[in-house]
Parts: sequence; C-alpha cells; structure tokens
Amino acid sequence: STLLLERQALQTIIRWKLLAAIQCRASIQLPSHSTDTFRLFNGEGDGLSGLSIDIMGMKAAVIMSSAAWVEVHKDAILEVLQQVLQQSSFSSVRLELVWRSTTSRLEQDGYTIPHSNHHPINEDHHHHHNEDDDDDPNIRNSIPGNDEQKFIVATESNIKYKIS
Repeated sequence: STLLLERQALQTIIRWKLLAAIQCRASIQLPSHSTDTFRLFNGEGDGLSGLSIDIMGMKAAVIMSSAAWVEVHKDAILEVLQQVLQQSSFSSVRLELVWRSTTSRLEQDGYTIPHSNHHPINEDHHHHHNEDDDDDPNIRNSIPGNDEQKFIVATESNIKYKIS
C-alpha cells in the first residue's frame, strides 16, 4: 500500500515534468517540419536530474538514464512516458522507446546494471542499451526502425542527417 502510494506520487511528478517539457518545446515550435530531432527532456534543466529524452526523426524516443533513481524506477518512468506521449501532440506518431543507460555515471551513484544477453523493454517496440553492450551482437545498438535500414533520417533546421 505504501509502495503503491509512493509509485503514484512519483508518477504524478514525472507526468507533470514531462507535460511541462512538451509544452515548453511546443512553445518554440518543436517538433516542426524543419526539425524532427530534438531533446524533449533535459534532465536537471527540466526538473528530473539523471533523465534525458531525445526524439530522433519522430521515429524513436531515446530515454537516457544517468542516475540510480532512474534505473530503479524505470518501469514507472516508461509507463508515464507512454501515457504522456499518447495524450500529447505526439499521439499521431508511434515513437519506438529505446532505453540507454550510462553505466559510468550510474557506477558513480553506486548502481550496477545487472548484465544479461538481451535487454528489451518490450519485444514489440522498445529496446534497452547499455554503453558497455556495444560489442554484444544480441543488443540492438542502432536506432530501431526498418530492419533493412539501420538508420533513421533526422531533420534539424531543414538539414537532414542519417542517424544510426
């Protein structure tokens, strides 16, 4: 019961911080036809140190964890993020969620990520990536998308970039 209340309180805080970040980005016309890649949530600047979210080509949301609290509450964060994205200006696009952990920063917090051969968030459209997994062939290192196309095209200020 206490754990449930704590989770609900945390999710309420995360929800309000994410909504404020989305509203802030919308006020500067992000996303737009000329810019579809940007930082949606900027950790401490948006009020949740250790959590950053980048939108990549309006195809993927890359969630970057660099604090122990973010790893511990990963499920709650993902649940709220999915809800907020579905209820916001992003509801018309299907963003693939990719979880990236900054192992060196987490170790500074005394947190060690359990290692396994595969770290999916959800087999359908979420992936997990540790910076230490770059040599593991079972971990998807590229931004998800068409399996034949291991990159996405991102647009920033009318300049197109290939991101892999």
